[in-house]
Amino acid sequence: MDPLIDTSEYSSKHLERYFSNSAYTLSGNHGYDFRLASMHALFVAYGPSFKRAYSVEPFQNIEIFELVSDLLDLHNRPPNNGTAGSLRHMLVNGLYTDVQPPNTAQASCPTGAVTVCGATINNTACSGQNGKLQLNSYATSRCLYDQCNALYDTDLAYPAAIQSVVVAGASFQPFRPNVTFLFSNQSATCQSVADQMNALHQKNMSLYSLAPFNADNAQNFLLQKVAMYDSFANVQWQWAINKTASYASQFNQLMVITGAAFDADNDGLADSRDMIRNQSIDGVAVPTHIYLILLRCDSGWSMDNTSCANASDAHVISFLIPNIPVPSICEGPDDYLYQYTARVKDVEQLAGLQFFTDVAKWDIRNSLRLRIQINQNLW
Repeated sequence: MDPLIDTSEYSSKHLERYFSNSAYTLSGNHGYDFRLASMHALFVAYGPSFKRAYSVEPFQNIEIFELVSDLLDLHNRPPNNGTAGSLRHMLVNGLYTDVQPPNTAQASCPTGAVTVCGATINNTACSGQNGKLQLNSYATSRCLYDQCNALYDTDLAYPAAIQSVVVAGASFQPFRPNVTFLFSNQSATCQSVADQMNALHQKNMSLYSLAPFNADNAQNFLLQKVAMYDSFANVQWQWAINKTASYASQFNQLMVITGAAFDADNDGLADSRDMIRNQSIDGVAVPTHIYLILLRCDSGWSMDNTSCANASDAHVISFLIPNIPVPSICEGPDDYLYQYTARVKDVEQLAGLQFFTDVAKWDIRNSLRLRIQINQNLW
């Protein structure tokens, strides 16, 4: 703290160390952040239950508990942060008969006419061009707009998940923060929505699109919009959109899932609905995080472009980006985005969802692999 220039912030590089006094001794790092090379460890296993000469992708040490439980054949396991069956592929007789995705198919949302507030826009229905969204949700108030590839929370009025297929050279729609929409079965009016917009503006927020990759029509824009801080939308979220476009050019095609997540108490788990309401602004839910999941296929896509022709060739990178106002950021775009990489499972825990659950597209082994995958670098 400098009395002349106020609070200062310094963003250091890895391995730079600062001590309050010379007597301080560093006790070492202990594996709480897989992004740091000093926290990596080598896992070696030997015995009749393990496959020989078998190597695996990096994983977090929280998965070892479930592996040991499998070795000991423990059936009543205490709650833990691991993922059941995630490392079972290491075992000679690793079966997945007890690890199946929950059968919680989402109901379809009621359809109706759309009222556009704030602009003239193509008032048409979604085309369904991005394939049907396949996931499981643990909230009964969510329903699928099948043709819009969107999972919408009708109680809290926000998009829980939006699916897009982004190809190289795709055009990106503008954010259009002042355009809002209403379905005919909503009790709100354009005036009440305008009042909500004014309340957001007083907090330096607006409604921005989670998926500017989709067609410019009314239903798409309605289902994609969520409250973001203006500075976040114009800097951090724009960086994420730019990185998505760059990856689409690099890999020719991506399957993209975006959505809102809520973790006001920072416990790594989805907030209760009452907590979300208490944090809302004039009835508008304000997410603490925006998530972005990017899937690429190294050997071709399925017919509907939402999964890989060979599931073992699928790769995923996920981001959980805090929706906060930041006047200035010390890091460059890549360093900033890598700081907020996460596992798909981390996204699931904050969003109350489970991804890659369609067993016709993803076998259990690859579904688990994608959900716990960690990335030690950006692509």
